[in-house]
Amino acid sequence: MAQVTAWEAGEVSLANTSLADAAAQLNRSSRQRIVIADPAVAAIRVSGIVQAGESASFAQAVAKTYGLRVVRPARDVIVLAPGR
Repeated sequence: MAQVTAWEAGEVSLANTSLADAAAQLNRSSRQRIVIADPAVAAIRVSGIVQAGESASFAQAVAKTYGLRVVRPARDVIVLAPGR
């Protein structure tokens, strides 16, 4: 029910979701695509409510929380990579 309510409000509800699945959900509603090439990063579990279309903000918050790097190889691509 929470996911339906969030969707109607323009939000994406994440509950113990892998970062790979969270990225896929956010990519459906944003021009900016989150890419995760590292399996360990893709497997990180996240929870929360994210405003649809706010991929860049989500990526920054996840990077800060989990010690990841955000790489922007193109204007519409956001890569989440292992931190240094």
